[in-house]
Amino acid sequence: MVTYILNHEVEKVHGLYFTRDTQTPLNFYKFYPGDPDKDGKPPRLWVSIKAERLQHYVADNGENLQAFATDCIRELYPDIDKRIRETVVQYNGYITPEFPTGQIRRVSEFLATQEAGPKNIYYVGDYLSGAGTGCSCAIGRRTGRLVARHWQE
Repeated sequence: MVTYILNHEVEKVHGLYFTRDTQTPLNFYKFYPGDPDKDGKPPRLWVSIKAERLQHYVADNGENLQAFATDCIRELYPDIDKRIRETVVQYNGYITPEFPTGQIRRVSEFLATQEAGPKNIYYVGDYLSGAGTGCSCAIGRRTGRLVARHWQE
Protein backbone atom coordinates (compact mmCIF):
# COMPACT_ATOMS: atom_id res chain seq x y z
CA MET A 1 0.00 0.00 0.00
CA VAL A 2 1.10 3.54 -0.64
CA THR A 3 -0.03 6.39 1.59
CA TYR A 4 0.15 9.90 0.20
CA ILE A 5 0.20 12.82 2.62
CA LEU A 6 -1.66 15.58 0.82
CA ASN A 7 -1.05 19.32 0.84
CA HIS A 8 -4.71 20.22 0.37
CA GLU A 9 -7.91 19.69 2.32
CA VAL A 10 -10.11 16.67 1.76
CA GLU A 11 -13.74 17.48 2.57
CA LYS A 12 -14.92 13.98 3.43
CA VAL A 13 -13.86 10.35 3.31
CA HIS A 14 -14.36 9.04 -0.20
CA GLY A 15 -12.84 6.49 -2.51
CA LEU A 16 -13.53 3.39 -4.51
CA TYR A 17 -13.10 -0.36 -3.95
CA PHE A 18 -12.60 -2.56 -7.00
CA THR A 19 -13.84 -6.13 -7.54
CA ARG A 20 -11.58 -8.87 -8.86
CA ASP A 21 -13.28 -8.56 -12.25
CA THR A 22 -12.29 -4.91 -12.64
CA GLN A 23 -9.42 -4.37 -15.04
CA THR A 24 -7.27 -2.39 -12.64
CA PRO A 25 -4.27 -3.34 -10.53
CA LEU A 26 -5.86 -1.54 -7.55
CA ASN A 27 -7.77 -3.04 -4.61
CA PHE A 28 -8.95 0.40 -3.57
CA TYR A 29 -8.09 4.02 -3.14
CA LYS A 30 -9.48 6.18 -0.40
CA PHE A 31 -9.13 9.85 0.53
CA TYR A 32 -9.23 10.81 4.21
CA PRO A 33 -9.69 14.31 5.62
CA GLY A 34 -7.43 15.38 8.40
CA ASP A 35 -6.73 18.35 10.57
CA PRO A 36 -3.13 18.34 11.84
CA ASP A 37 -3.99 21.03 14.41
CA LYS A 38 -7.06 19.20 15.70
CA ASP A 39 -6.37 15.46 15.44
CA GLY A 40 -2.71 15.39 14.38
CA LYS A 41 -3.55 13.65 11.11
CA PRO A 42 -2.93 15.30 7.76
CA PRO A 43 -5.22 14.83 4.75
CA ARG A 44 -4.13 11.63 3.03
CA LEU A 45 -4.81 9.17 0.24
CA TRP A 46 -4.39 5.41 0.55
CA VAL A 47 -3.76 3.35 -2.57
CA SER A 48 -3.78 -0.45 -2.26
CA ILE A 49 -2.40 -2.65 -5.04
CA LYS A 50 -3.91 -6.10 -5.72
CA ALA A 51 -1.85 -8.97 -4.31
CA GLU A 52 -0.95 -10.51 -7.66
CA ARG A 53 0.61 -7.21 -8.80
CA LEU A 54 2.10 -6.37 -5.43
CA GLN A 55 4.14 -9.57 -5.17
CA HIS A 56 6.51 -8.32 -7.88
CA TYR A 57 7.30 -5.24 -5.81
CA VAL A 58 7.58 -7.17 -2.54
CA ALA A 59 10.16 -9.46 -4.16
CA ASP A 60 12.02 -6.34 -5.30
CA ASN A 61 12.05 -4.75 -1.80
CA GLY A 62 9.27 -2.35 -2.74
CA GLU A 63 11.35 -0.75 -5.46
CA ASN A 64 9.23 1.35 -7.83
CA LEU A 65 5.99 0.64 -5.93
CA GLN A 66 5.48 4.36 -5.35
CA ALA A 67 5.90 5.15 -9.06
CA PHE A 68 3.54 2.33 -10.02
CA ALA A 69 0.84 3.40 -7.54
CA THR A 70 1.18 7.03 -8.57
CA ASP A 71 0.78 6.10 -12.24
CA CYS A 72 -2.41 4.16 -11.37
CA ILE A 73 -3.97 6.95 -9.32
CA ARG A 74 -2.91 9.57 -11.87
CA GLU A 75 -5.23 7.90 -14.40
CA LEU A 76 -8.13 8.74 -12.06
CA TYR A 77 -6.79 12.08 -10.74
CA PRO A 78 -4.51 13.66 -13.37
CA ASP A 79 -3.45 16.54 -11.09
CA ILE A 80 -2.50 14.31 -8.13
CA ASP A 81 1.23 15.09 -8.40
CA LYS A 82 0.81 18.69 -7.30
CA ARG A 83 -1.36 17.58 -4.36
CA ILE A 84 1.21 15.16 -2.85
CA ARG A 85 3.35 16.49 0.01
CA GLU A 86 4.91 13.22 1.15
CA THR A 87 4.71 9.50 0.37
CA VAL A 88 4.93 6.47 2.65
CA VAL A 89 5.39 3.06 1.00
CA GLN A 90 4.31 -0.11 2.80
CA TYR A 91 5.14 -3.16 0.75
CA ASN A 92 5.05 -6.13 3.11
CA GLY A 93 2.80 -8.77 1.60
CA TYR A 94 0.98 -9.49 4.86
CA ILE A 95 -0.67 -6.05 4.89
CA THR A 96 -2.33 -6.60 1.54
CA PRO A 97 -6.00 -7.31 2.20
CA GLU A 98 -7.43 -10.24 0.29
CA PHE A 99 -11.09 -11.12 0.60
CA PRO A 100 -11.96 -14.63 -0.60
CA THR A 101 -15.33 -14.98 -2.30
CA GLY A 102 -18.06 -15.17 0.34
CA GLN A 103 -15.81 -13.92 3.16
CA ILE A 104 -17.92 -10.87 3.97
CA ARG A 105 -21.10 -12.95 4.17
CA ARG A 106 -19.45 -15.57 6.41
CA VAL A 107 -18.02 -12.95 8.77
CA SER A 108 -21.37 -11.15 8.90
CA GLU A 109 -23.16 -14.40 9.79
CA PHE A 110 -20.53 -15.24 12.42
CA LEU A 111 -20.79 -11.81 14.03
CA ALA A 112 -24.61 -12.05 14.06
CA THR A 113 -24.32 -15.38 15.92
CA GLN A 114 -21.82 -13.89 18.37
CA GLU A 115 -24.08 -10.88 18.99
CA ALA A 116 -27.23 -13.00 19.53
CA GLY A 117 -26.63 -13.56 23.24
CA PRO A 118 -24.09 -14.23 26.00
CA LYS A 119 -21.25 -16.58 25.10
CA ASN A 120 -18.43 -18.25 26.99
CA ILE A 121 -15.96 -17.21 24.29
CA TYR A 122 -15.92 -14.00 22.23
CA TYR A 123 -13.76 -13.70 19.14
CA VAL A 124 -11.82 -10.62 18.08
CA GLY A 125 -9.13 -9.99 15.48
CA ASP A 126 -8.49 -8.27 12.19
CA TYR A 127 -9.93 -11.30 10.37
CA LEU A 128 -13.36 -10.14 11.61
CA SER A 129 -13.15 -6.52 10.49
CA GLY A 130 -10.26 -5.74 8.15
CA ALA A 131 -6.51 -5.87 7.83
CA GLY A 132 -4.27 -4.12 10.32
CA THR A 133 -3.95 -2.92 13.88
CA GLY A 134 -6.67 -0.28 13.59
CA CYS A 135 -9.23 -2.86 12.53
CA SER A 136 -8.14 -5.22 15.31
CA CYS A 137 -8.62 -2.46 17.85
CA ALA A 138 -12.01 -1.52 16.39
CA ILE A 139 -13.38 -5.07 16.60
CA GLY A 140 -11.92 -5.33 20.11
CA ARG A 141 -13.81 -2.22 21.21
CA ARG A 142 -17.00 -3.45 19.53
CA THR A 143 -16.71 -6.86 21.18
CA GLY A 144 -15.94 -5.26 24.55
CA ARG A 145 -19.18 -3.28 24.34
CA LEU A 146 -20.99 -6.48 23.32
CA VAL A 147 -19.63 -8.41 26.34
CA ALA A 148 -20.66 -5.56 28.64
CA ARG A 149 -24.16 -5.55 27.14
CA HIS A 150 -24.51 -9.36 27.31
CA TRP A 151 -23.29 -9.63 30.90
CA GLN A 152 -24.60 -6.40 32.45
CA GLU A 153 -26.79 -8.26 34.96
